[in-house]
Amino acid sequence: MGTDGKEKKSLISYQWDLSHRLSCFLRCFIIVPTIASVYYSFTSWDGLNPVVKFVGLANYKEILPAPVFGNALKNTVILTAFISILENSMALIPGADRG
Repeated sequence: MGTDGKEKKSLISYQWDLSHRLSCFLRCFIIVPTIASVYYSFTSWDGLNPVVKFVGLANYKEILPAPVFGNALKNTVILTAFISILENSMALIPGADRG
């Protein structure tokens, strides 16, 4: 039994709806906040004051030489590596049983 035209149309409609919802989710919760974060990193805005002062790279010039930044970056790299290795190892365990 093959699928008829109505079932194919319904499947395509479902896939289009799902991809549209995913696209909206990605835009609202990942892309727009990321762009806003990059923009605000070039300002000296406190989040409450309506005045947003553009300072350019001054924020980065201030944070990069700080020892706290180096420690935070080191911890982030270690945590990312550990979690990546752990998650991938756990994902490969079920496949190892199948030989």
